[in-house]
Amino acid sequence: MIKTSDKILDEHVVFQGQPSKVVGSVIETKWIILRVVRTLFRVALKEVKQIPKAVKITGTILERHFRYYKTSRNPKMVRIDGRYFWSLVNPGWPSRALERSLKSEVLRVLKPGAHQQFNTLLLNITRKCPLNCAHCFEWDRLNQRESLSRDDLVRIVQNYQEYGGSVVLFGGGEPMLRIKDMCHVIRQANRPAAFWTYTSGFNLGPKQARLLKGAGLTGVIVSLDHFEPEEHNKFRGSDNAFNLAVKAILACHEAKLGTMLAVCTTREFTTEKNVVKYLELARKLGVHFVQFLEPKAAGRYAGQDVLLDESQKRLLEKMVDRYNHKPGYRKYPVILYPECVIRKVGCTSGDRVIFINSAGMIQQCPFCDQTLGHADDYPVPDALKRMRQMPCADYAKQTL
Repeated sequence: MIKTSDKILDEHVVFQGQPSKVVGSVIETKWIILRVVRTLFRVALKEVKQIPKAVKITGTILERHFRYYKTSRNPKMVRIDGRYFWSLVNPGWPSRALERSLKSEVLRVLKPGAHQQFNTLLLNITRKCPLNCAHCFEWDRLNQRESLSRDDLVRIVQNYQEYGGSVVLFGGGEPMLRIKDMCHVIRQANRPAAFWTYTSGFNLGPKQARLLKGAGLTGVIVSLDHFEPEEHNKFRGSDNAFNLAVKAILACHEAKLGTMLAVCTTREFTTEKNVVKYLELARKLGVHFVQFLEPKAAGRYAGQDVLLDESQKRLLEKMVDRYNHKPGYRKYPVILYPECVIRKVGCTSGDRVIFINSAGMIQQCPFCDQTLGHADDYPVPDALKRMRQMPCADYAKQTL
C-alpha cells in the first residue's frame, strides 16, 4: 500500500502541523524594517561621512530592491535563532554579516562597475551522492573521486570571504556525506556569514542537526520535489527519499536550524492544484522558506526539452505574489523564486554570486558549463572581474 504525505506526517507526529515560523505581527515586521533601514543608513554614513549623501544612498538602495527584486514594502519575514530573514541571500538582522552585505550595496552605488565585492558564495563540496535524481546537474561528475580536500575548502572560503561571501551555500553531490568537513569549514571562516547547506535529507537526523548547529550553520535547504511520496521517491531514485526529507526537517526544527524546501518545478508538477498542495505540505512542516527552482537542460537533463512554458512561469509568479503578499497567507512560508528575479535583473555571476564546482573550478552557475579556471589560479578580485565580463548564454549580465 502506497503511503500518502499525510500518513507519513502523521507517523512523525506533525499531522496537525508545526507552528508557523513567519513573523505573525505586521507591526513587528514594520518595526524590523525600520531597524534594518537604520542599519543601512548607519553603514552608508560610515562610508560617506555626510548625512544628506547617506540619506540619498539609502533611498537609492531601497528603491532598487523594491523595483527590481519585487521586495514588498511590508515583506513577510521569518525568525531563525534571534535573527530576522526575508530571503536566502540576506544574512539576517541583526548581524555583522548583514552589515558587510549592506556595505557591499553602498559601494555599488558609490563605485558602479568598479566594486570588488560580492554577496553569495555557492560552493559544491562533494561529488558523492547515494541518490539517482532525474535532474542532477552534477551528473557527469557524480561519484567520481573528490577533488577538494578539507584544507582546500577552508582556503577557498577564507579567500573569497575577504571580498564578500556574507552568505555561503554548500552544495554537492550530497553535502551531508562530508558533514565533519563542512563543520570544520564553518568554524574556520574568517568573516561572519550565514551558512546554509543543500541536502536530500540523507544522513541528517537529530545528532547531525545538533552538530551543524553547534558549528554555526544557519539553516538547511531540503530537496522535496512533490507532495506525494511516491512521486518524490521516483524523481529522486530512492524508495525512502520522502521519508528522509521529512525526518531531516523535523530534526532541524529540534536543533533550531533554519529550514527551506527546494522544489524542482517540472512541467508535470507545475499546475496551480499541485503548487497549492505542495505549499500546504510546507505549511504543515513549518519550514521557513520554499524555493522554486526551474528545470534546466543541463546535467542529466542535458539535451532534453524540460523548460517551463510562459504560462507556467506566470503561474509561479502569481503564486509567489499570493502567498508572500496577500493577508490570508501570512502563516505560509516565504516563497523564493530566483529565476524570476534573474529574468528581470540579469545574470548575477561574478557580481552578487560566485559558484565554485566540486572540482574547484569557477563556473558561471550550476546550469552553465562555462568555467574561468581553478579557484586557486585567480586572485579573487580578478576572478570577479573576469566572471562579470564572461557572457551568459541565457541572460544579459547584471549591471545594478
